[in-house]
Order: sequence, then C-alpha cells, then structure tokens
Amino acid sequence: MKRILTRLAIALIPALLAIYIGDNLLVRYRIQTGRALFGSVEVKRFFAIRHKDQRIEFAPADTDTRPCVHSLFPQFGTNPCWYVSRNTREQIDM
Repeated sequence: MKRILTRLAIALIPALLAIYIGDNLLVRYRIQTGRALFGSVEVKRFFAIRHKDQRIEFAPADTDTRPCVHSLFPQFGTNPCWYVSRNTREQIDM
C-alpha cells in the first residue's frame, strides 16, 4: 500500500506542476496578444457585531470590487475569477 501511495505522489506532483506552468504560460500569452486577462467581481461586505448575550448582529457595509485573473491558479498576486465569484460575501468581525 505504501508503494502505491509513493508512486501516486511521484506521478501527481509533476502533473500538477505541469498544469501550473501551462496556466502561467497561457496567462502570459494572453498578455502578449492583448486579450482580456483580468476581471472584477463585486463582493458584498457585512459587519458581524457581537453582543454581550452572544448574539451576532449583521449590518451591511459598502460593496467592494475585487480584481481577479482568468486562470486556474492565482497569478500575479491576484486570485482566479472562479474562486472570487464563489466567495462574494465577506464578513468583517467587530
């Protein structure tokens, strides 16, 4: 069993590395050709206010526009759009 897991890890790590490098090259190619590389997603923010009786009150805050990159993995310090669009609510603990 240990041999199978070792071989699987040895095969999986280069495959993931190749996918990441391919994604990075694709992003750089899009920069060269002038295609839309970055996008933006609107994030709804809420203040989470704790009361003494352990209740939490939610108060709406201003919406925020987050930049994102059209790729599988984070590139250039920006999260991918598929991830940002799934996390459109942000809770701010007070």
